[in-house]
Amino acid sequence: MNGEEQNLKEQDSEVKNFKLQIMNFWENYKANWVWVNIGALSTSTFFLWLLFLLDILSLVKTIFYTMLFPSLLIMRYYIMKSTRKDLITKIVFVGCGGYTITVVIWLFAGSILIVGSNPLLYGLWPQELDWVFLLILMGLIYGIVAYLMYRYGEKKEWGFTPKY
Repeated sequence: MNGEEQNLKEQDSEVKNFKLQIMNFWENYKANWVWVNIGALSTSTFFLWLLFLLDILSLVKTIFYTMLFPSLLIMRYYIMKSTRKDLITKIVFVGCGGYTITVVIWLFAGSILIVGSNPLLYGLWPQELDWVFLLILMGLIYGIVAYLMYRYGEKKEWGFTPKY
């Protein structure tokens, strides 16, 4: 029994050490976030231009993504320093989270109802109106999901903390 107990204690200590390493990483990240972002920016720029040189990305996309990453980092910096973090949290959670869930539902529902090999709503209206129906369906689903996300955020009082 001593061998098994010692093995369980070692596994438990490994889990605790891993959790401590994660917490230490985030503390170090908060102190050195500028250097981490500079490293991410330089790495992403290098790989974007490498993809361009290998003729995988076009020049327009390479320049667009090269300009997109720094603008996102600058926007993130000003959001971190903003006095309206609660409003920004609500917009990101409801807007982006709702849109992400909506796209997943929309792709599934659209493939079953209209686009699939044997759709349920085939032939009910002219084929040109299928895309109109898909856009209306996405708008309705987004409204429902955004409302549900807002209600969930209110229930959590907009305080989303990681659990370690």
